Parts: sequence; C-alpha cells; structure tokens
Amino acid sequence: MPDKPYWWPKLPDDEWRAQLRAEYPEKTAGWSDDRLNDHYHADGWKYRDTWDHLKDARQAYEGLADAFLALVAETGKTPSDFK
Repeated sequence: MPDKPYWWPKLPDDEWRAQLRAEYPEKTAGWSDDRLNDHYHADGWKYRDTWDHLKDARQAYEGLADAFLALVAETGKTPSDFK
C-alpha cells in the first residue's frame, strides 16, 4: 500500500478494502469484497472514509477531493510530498 497521509481521498478499491481489513480484523474476518463494500460503501458516494462526521458536508468534500486529486496529477506530486 502506498505511503499516503491518513486524510488522502480514498476510492473503494483493493487498497481501501485492505486498509479496512487491517484496521478491523475481527469484524471483517471472512468477509468477501462484496460484503465489505455492502457494509462500508452502501451509501454510494465516490470516496470512502471511516469518518461519520461529514454528514451534510459530504457533497462538498467530494468536490474538494476531486479538485485536490486533479491538482496532484497536474503538478506531478506524490503522496509523500504532503507529509
């Protein structure tokens, strides 16, 4: 898994599922990828996190995350540039 800051926007991909399995090994033991997605990605938002305090700010967060990742790609930065 790349060394990214904890706040880096996360897509619901293999890296994200591995992180969840590492953080919650007892809860996710034996869960398939589909079960993990159903439990942690049921809301259908683009980016994933384990925070529950975004609530109404979720839409704004998604726009900011898109803009941030586009800027990172445009400037050729890597996660290690943000530590």
